[in-house]
Amino acid sequence: MNHPAFFLMRHGETNSNKTGIWQCSIDEPLNLAGVNQSLDMSWTIRSIKPDIVISSDLRRAIETATIALGNGHTIILNENLRERRCGEIEGLNSSQIEEKFGFRMDSILSSELDKVPGAEKLADFEQRISGAIEDIISEYPDKRLLVVTHGGVIRMFYSKFVGQLPNRPVFKNCSILGLRAESGRWTVNENHNALL
Repeated sequence: MNHPAFFLMRHGETNSNKTGIWQCSIDEPLNLAGVNQSLDMSWTIRSIKPDIVISSDLRRAIETATIALGNGHTIILNENLRERRCGEIEGLNSSQIEEKFGFRMDSILSSELDKVPGAEKLADFEQRISGAIEDIISEYPDKRLLVVTHGGVIRMFYSKFVGQLPNRPVFKNCSILGLRAESGRWTVNENHNALL
């Protein structure tokens, strides 16, 4: 599998991001900082020159894509690019989760989350994201793709297709990872504000 260019962008900041709330699948808009982050990344997006833009259908991702791209761009929505569903921990901070469920929530990829009522199993999340990305790549094999999505989605993709993540990777709000596939292997060839 070869692909010319594939960019993963995390959405801008929300109030939950700012206050340490695990929003997961809660459909929350950007806050003012998130709007400004999206505007700031518009120059980077112009340099990337994506042919196709695909976004999670959650509001914070759509707003990020719309603001960063400006007018005149079609954005394709894909519900399979949503963040992991976290069940009963959604809307809580890490201390509240530890008090209620007995574990420290430090990553959306935590297997502990499998025990939480209503949460999406980690294996199901991995399958959903892998399938979504593979479908997108297959549908647009020769296009420069920009996918606007969520931190957990990017972490899942990176850990499965690129390599082991550092102990505490940070895909900052509005950060972009540029990837290239050659001979079946993904490598990072651009990194805009992601702390890897």
